[in-house]
Amino acid sequence: LDSANLGQAAIVPASNPSNNSFGTCQILVDVRVQNTCPIGNLGDPTNPLALSNTISRTLDFTNDQNRVPPNDATNNFSVIAGLTVTKTYSPNLIAPGNTTRVTVNIKNDSGAPVTGVNFTDNLPTSTPGGFQLQVENP
Repeated sequence: LDSANLGQAAIVPASNPSNNSFGTCQILVDVRVQNTCPIGNLGDPTNPLALSNTISRTLDFTNDQNRVPPNDATNNFSVIAGLTVTKTYSPNLIAPGNTTRVTVNIKNDSGAPVTGVNFTDNLPTSTPGGFQLQVENP
């Protein structure tokens, strides 16, 4: 972010301009991830594709007094799929010979459209005691 993409709004005093006393400046900017951005490590959602954003203390930071901060300003973020899937049984206590209903909810929390969504739900082949679950009226 600089004056090339923010214009004069990118130039903000970090001290009181009337007396040049100590000051703090906090800049908040909303940024949007493009719909075509690569999504994190889908094979291991607990280890997403970490991206790093750095303001170099020597290349990206300047001031009229030529003061250089001691460290770069760096922060990591991850782009996630934005999809969640949940499954529930109702009722979840089932007597032998009775039925339950399985509900699968898929939610898109992303601004990007998702098409061709498919899933497989493999019912347990046996329960304790060797009884099988089967789809009622397939």
